Amino acid sequence: MRGRLRAAGLRGALGLAGLLGPGVAGAEAAGARLDLSALDPAVAGHVVARDGAALCADGQRDGQTLAAAVVIYGRRPGRSGWGHASLRFLACADRALRDVEFEYYRLDATTADWFAQRYPDEDWHRDRSALRAQRGQMLVLRNERPVDGGWYRTELLKNREITEAWMPWSPALMGRLLAEQDARHEDQLARLRAGQPLDWIRYAAMGDNCTFHIREALAAAAGAPPGSLDGSVYPMTLLRRLEATPGVRLVVHPGAHALRRQARRGRVESGAPPPLYRPATRLPVRPRVRAALAARAAEGARSVIVDMLQDDLSEDGLAQPAH
Repeated sequence: MRGRLRAAGLRGALGLAGLLGPGVAGAEAAGARLDLSALDPAVAGHVVARDGAALCADGQRDGQTLAAAVVIYGRRPGRSGWGHASLRFLACADRALRDVEFEYYRLDATTADWFAQRYPDEDWHRDRSALRAQRGQMLVLRNERPVDGGWYRTELLKNREITEAWMPWSPALMGRLLAEQDARHEDQLARLRAGQPLDWIRYAAMGDNCTFHIREALAAAAGAPPGSLDGSVYPMTLLRRLEATPGVRLVVHPGAHALRRQARRGRVESGAPPPLYRPATRLPVRPRVRAALAARAAEGARSVIVDMLQDDLSEDGLAQPAH
């Protein structure tokens, strides 16, 4: 009896914690939609490239940035205890859809491994002493194909959620922000390859951190002078602000905890309102169960933002949805 009472109490506490989880009501009010395409890109069919190809295939939008999102990763133990943030862009280049994400990190002992994975044919990142000399500098990481390439999947399988706030920014501003991030990344890479110091800003956990470029973008969107920053250094606080921003379109990529809860309630489907997400308390989910849940949910999944863009362009008479 005591065991049943404790279990019932735990379920009640978890249910209440989920209902009161930060930002859930705001997301629902803003019409957030569920996206399952990143859970297992191979099972889903690499849908961003597949379905997004029609957006750029005729070449008329080459050089245009179609969408920009502030991406907030849910909390997890360790260095991401406050969450994490990035910027993601969708743009047309050479008749193909470009999907790219920019993350800001502190240069530390893990940096060499990250560069070795992305630049396996280069040797500059093997000089660990040179990288150690720049420890603590802000580092710009550029992830091409974050959904189709599996970058999102890696984080989702850690039992955390990813929420995208697709911003109501002008094409001109989005294009400028993307160009600035590309230029900053290329300058940084050139310096590292040449063995030169980055000579930029130092990372500070509660200062110039992973939210730095997002606060730059929010300031630019508000018309502030160059060099200004706007918004919180805490990702979850930023998310609450973004959820209340007029015109923002919210997309939720669920972690294993939310997937399991939703699977028990019925069918999980891309484009549906999100299940319980960003819960205050997550139950552990074994790795094999996480992978199985992800593969099952990814079958037939669609990219919500690609569908949104196709609908937008179709309404303007510029494209037809590739359904």
